[in-house]
Amino acid sequence: MKKILLLTLTFSIIFAKIIIVNKNNYNKCDIYSSYIHFSTIKEALSFAKNNDTIKICEGNYEEDNLKINHYNLKIEGIGDVLITNKNLNTKHNIFSICSYSNLTLSNLKIEQYSNNNSIICSNKNIRIINLKNLSMKSKGYGLYLKNNYGWGNINIENLEISSTYDAIHINSARNLNIYHSNIKADTNAINLNHIHHIYIYNNIIKSQQNALFINKSLGYIKIYKNEITANNTNIYLNTLSFSTKIYENNISNGKYGIELYTYSIGTNIIKNNILKDNNYGLKILSKGWWSGYTNVTNNCFYNKNNILNHNYVAFFTKNYYNDLNNKLIYTIPDIPKYDKNPLPYCPLNQNPSPINNTQFYVKEISRTDNNITTKIVNKNFSLEIYTNQPFKGTVCSTVIDKNGNTLSDWKKNYFNSQLSTSQTLQGNPNYKISSANKDARIKITWVENQNRNCPITNPNNSITSKDNFAIRPKKFEITNYPDKILASEEFNFIVKALDNENHITNNYNASSNIILEANQKDDCLIGTINKNINIINGIDNNAIANYSEVGEINITIKENKNNPFAYVDLDDTLENELLIEPSTISLTSYPYQIISDTNISNKIVYNDKNLSTHYAEINSSIYSLNKDGGITQNFDNQCFGYDINLSYIVKNNSNEHFKGMFDINHYEFNDSKFETLDENLTLSKYSFQNGKSTIKIKFNIYKNKRYPVSIVDLNFSKLITYDTKTSKQYNEPLNKTISFYYLSVLAPLIYANEKTTSDKIYILVYDKNKNHFKDEKLLNWFINTNYKENDIKLLGYTLNKKYDFNISNFNINLTKNDYYYKIEINNQKKYRTVFIHLNTPNYLWTSKYFDLNISENSYCNTHYCSEYHLKYKPGSIGVRSGNFQGSQINTSQQNNQNGIKVYR
Repeated sequence: MKKILLLTLTFSIIFAKIIIVNKNNYNKCDIYSSYIHFSTIKEALSFAKNNDTIKICEGNYEEDNLKINHYNLKIEGIGDVLITNKNLNTKHNIFSICSYSNLTLSNLKIEQYSNNNSIICSNKNIRIINLKNLSMKSKGYGLYLKNNYGWGNINIENLEISSTYDAIHINSARNLNIYHSNIKADTNAINLNHIHHIYIYNNIIKSQQNALFINKSLGYIKIYKNEITANNTNIYLNTLSFSTKIYENNISNGKYGIELYTYSIGTNIIKNNILKDNNYGLKILSKGWWSGYTNVTNNCFYNKNNILNHNYVAFFTKNYYNDLNNKLIYTIPDIPKYDKNPLPYCPLNQNPSPINNTQFYVKEISRTDNNITTKIVNKNFSLEIYTNQPFKGTVCSTVIDKNGNTLSDWKKNYFNSQLSTSQTLQGNPNYKISSANKDARIKITWVENQNRNCPITNPNNSITSKDNFAIRPKKFEITNYPDKILASEEFNFIVKALDNENHITNNYNASSNIILEANQKDDCLIGTINKNINIINGIDNNAIANYSEVGEINITIKENKNNPFAYVDLDDTLENELLIEPSTISLTSYPYQIISDTNISNKIVYNDKNLSTHYAEINSSIYSLNKDGGITQNFDNQCFGYDINLSYIVKNNSNEHFKGMFDINHYEFNDSKFETLDENLTLSKYSFQNGKSTIKIKFNIYKNKRYPVSIVDLNFSKLITYDTKTSKQYNEPLNKTISFYYLSVLAPLIYANEKTTSDKIYILVYDKNKNHFKDEKLLNWFINTNYKENDIKLLGYTLNKKYDFNISNFNINLTKNDYYYKIEINNQKKYRTVFIHLNTPNYLWTSKYFDLNISENSYCNTHYCSEYHLKYKPGSIGVRSGNFQGSQINTSQQNNQNGIKVYR
């Protein structure tokens, strides 16, 4: 079984954010109103962290000394953005790269007005930099990266730059790509040292000194389709290379067209170039180490001196030389021999025009920028392709992944008449992708003046879209889930990511960026949901989750909007198009367990006719718990609750039969049979609050004054709680025994031979089994040595009517001792007979015929009395049962009445 994993993500992804710089409240930035805003770029950089994107809205920003020490930072312009230090008193580099790597700058215009500074400068070993769609002007350097050994990739695209010093100056890099750019400088346009692999394609490069200066570089060098003009050397190469290829360039107006000092392991190829108006067209001075050689073929030379060669392994074949016939200024040394197969005419355009910078662009049909928004798997989408130059020919396009693999069929557009400048292709290509992809682009290839099938073999040109985009599943779906779960207990389900045709989406993998969210109605507390979801190729057949609370819940699976599958489109796609559609299911979460916690007070209880004074009290707290032992606070009447069944299991260890009385949560059941306690009690849902309820039971044995009951020992063995919804039972062991006593009073018959005397009034307990007490006063009646209460009071006394009775001359003192009452009599007048009436509560009254009556005119057969006789003989005895004379309590009347036999 899978373990439950809390949702965890790395900080760099969780907290990646978009930061807006909007100095002038540019309205096209309104779509970013919910993001963090600053008015200066410097403030935004101070706030930014790794992986953030800073979007600068249209306006002029007079700032410099912008320090970048972030990893994977993107800085993008929206509209016309100008960053300049022109009016600043103290000027610095515009951007200073302090540390880290992977910086992207795009869609900005930058002007630097200090001779000693640069637009972008770094002295650190930083690995990646991407420059796109920038216009740069500097009185100092443009891009100046020195002492940067260890740089990885430098990509420069669509850069327009002019500078007083070197426009691009780079010391050490592994891969350098410069394409579709216009580069001008008063010194060196491009100055490269220790670069491993170089690709310079389709640029205009102009310089007052050296246009392209490459020194001490090792690796592969390709200089292709550039227009290069310089006052000194157009292309200078002093390298130890695996291969150098110089193809299809227009090279003019320099002291040297190409100056080659290459020590080559592989082959150097100089082919299809036009070298014109140079003092020397081609100068080769290398000795050709190892197995390398230089092949010069199919070039056109229009120079004062076409060739200056000192290389033993340089081979010339099928080139055109403008002075071959008249021998005027053609100079070739003896090594090697003259070109054996010179061309009689230039196969290339003899009057070459500037490099054709025809470019194709791709964008959403409804957008004005070149951004492409998120797409859905197996859903057709169209894009708009347009050009910046007049064009006639074939255009092919397809969708590719970041590795260049095609994801869709090639789409063809052929134009047999000239397509005007900035005109959109007729018939926007329509694509449909069958699998998910996080980083897709549009690849466009074209060939001029030809009607070709797609894909084009050896096209004139090809580009990929500047913006990348994601192709996501359409929606999530949850299936095979239970309709009933237990709080905090794991449950299984299936998660699918479906495409536009409701098929499982291939190549969609997700885990940490998936959110499982629970919602309940307003009166309910939202619990904690944990998940373990790992979608591979669009499905997780064994997704696991648990939820800590109870109730009717809706569980939704959705993407983390800060780290979606379409993360590359965070900056250009609305949220409802960016995110995979969520899926919601409804189910019911029940308590994992209903448990009880019981406290039982009292060990001894006196039988009573009601529960107002004597009772065994059972207090039980009932809890609704989840599997982790936490209280599910939603279990109540407001959110989600239901009645719970309880059973108290009680064992009667005696042979007595009796009736019990209950008061359950203040609702009294009188004269209920004892067996009721062993049946189900219903605890109402209304008694629960925040997952907890209490049940309070008062219990006693009904006292029938006519029929004594021996001591009853009841063992409360356990409490059973039963949940009818989940069929789960909880047994709480109690193991508490309570003894129930049937009580009576033994009031003495007192004989005295002195004016002062005393005796004892006992509380008796009925125990016919004779196994609890030792001192038996009457048959089966024992002195209750456990008696602690102080209930017996003096009600009054009456004198035999034969004598006058004066209370002041006859005094009685009644005191409670440990388990009996002491009665002390002081008889000043020496009254011979006095009836002493006792006031006792109902639970002490025992009589086979009469109910307790302690009213003023009641008799001694309806309440307890002691009889006092003054005798002139020692000792006194007590009457236990038999005939006696009682009298009314009314002491104002001097009369006695006969009593009858009672149990006392």
